[in-house]
Amino acid sequence: MASDETPKDFLTLRADKFQRNTFAMSGGTGHTMNIFGRVIRWDSHSEGDSERTEEQVRLFIQEIAPEKEPLWEEDPEKIGAVSRDKEGLFINSVVLPEAFAHFWTAPDAPRGTTHEIHVRYKGVSPRLTDDFVSVTELSFSQLIPVARLA
Repeated sequence: MASDETPKDFLTLRADKFQRNTFAMSGGTGHTMNIFGRVIRWDSHSEGDSERTEEQVRLFIQEIAPEKEPLWEEDPEKIGAVSRDKEGLFINSVVLPEAFAHFWTAPDAPRGTTHEIHVRYKGVSPRLTDDFVSVTELSFSQLIPVARLA
């Protein structure tokens, strides 16, 4: 890693509950989701450690149309932010329709499926600050139980 690059660390959250929202207005329609869960792991390459935890988290995801310009000129790779509120961690993020579709259909997975979301951030760990921290990537994993035939 070049010395002028900010290390990118990540947290892993396990989803417990999904809330899907659709809205309509004069300019069109859109979708958002709230995903409620808990942080199960922090991995910090900049701090050189990892930690297991059960901290409460809410992830708000908004579907957006592709943009020709970055959403944040001062931070072109940013897709959202992590902050703290009275409930725990709050992650606010925007994603393109192709990625949003995976989150949207998650509640339809078979019973017993585990949903994990990895949130890559850069800068000071949200564990150590009350300031906003940039989110640069969301990745979504589903661990689906295999049906066994008797």
